[in-house]
Amino acid sequence: MEKKELEKLYGLYYERVYSFLRKLSGDEKLSEDLAQETFVLVLLKLPEEPEYIAQWLYRVARNLYIDWVRKNGKEIPAESFGERTPSDERDPLALILQKEESQTLRKHLKKLSLAERKMIECFYQKGLSGMETAVLLGVSPGSVRVTLHRARAKLMKEIKKEE
Repeated sequence: MEKKELEKLYGLYYERVYSFLRKLSGDEKLSEDLAQETFVLVLLKLPEEPEYIAQWLYRVARNLYIDWVRKNGKEIPAESFGERTPSDERDPLALILQKEESQTLRKHLKKLSLAERKMIECFYQKGLSGMETAVLLGVSPGSVRVTLHRARAKLMKEIKKEE
């Protein structure tokens, strides 16, 4: 790969790759390091005529993150849905209602399949895009769209039943 091509790819995709890694790790410095490492691998291993460069970059970044997690004996954080640290200024009644809503949502999420829960976690909790979710879970972007649509429909149906 020529220097100009690498510079172009870096300019187009660095922020996206960094953002993806930041959402996965929650660590600014680690995300910077892994994003740089991703582009080093681009220089060394990018196929001559890549068809899906963005998907390839996300996959490389994801694999580097997973390798880092394994090497450092860390666990990928799995925060609970809807749980946030409430500010001291919030209305106590609003906090109680938020907690009840979170409990209801968690109860209904348990009724979804593992694949549906993983996609909801990636897309809504971690804020990943459809493409990023697809790469992370090893499925097609179309599969993410369909699964999320079905999972939302199931959740709405379950919540309406309870009302």
